[in-house]
Amino acid sequence: MQVFITDHNPAITAKDLDSKRLNKQILETIQIICANNDINDIWKIPSYIKNHPCTKLWSGYDRYLLYYLHCLLNEYLHRKDRPHSCDWIHYELCSRTGKWLTHNIIDVPDFMSDIFLFNMHLLLTSKNPEYNVLLEREIKLVEYIEVER
Repeated sequence: MQVFITDHNPAITAKDLDSKRLNKQILETIQIICANNDINDIWKIPSYIKNHPCTKLWSGYDRYLLYYLHCLLNEYLHRKDRPHSCDWIHYELCSRTGKWLTHNIIDVPDFMSDIFLFNMHLLLTSKNPEYNVLLEREIKLVEYIEVER
């Protein structure tokens, strides 16, 4: 279980993901939001997901994850020309958590540093070496990180 974030902007991340990971991220993001909010009637959440380090890492960042889910679903619609079968769940989660999307009020998680993003890039490229767009950004990010030190 993993939330792949390649950019501070979730819309850019959604565009970066290949179709396999895009679909997987939609499902895993829903699972994390449900687990962190004890919502079990939409999706049966196994105990290992509730106790998973990734779920705990994202605890308290529901609004960001809901926006991320929104971006993932929009990207899926753009690519497939049809909504994802879990599209309705996004509205339901916003309603249940009371965290409606207001684009100017989204807390970026504290742990989402440039090094965190860089590690996500490396993880994605190790899973799929064809991430050329990410590789170009990685080189710029490495240069940026070296200048900052």
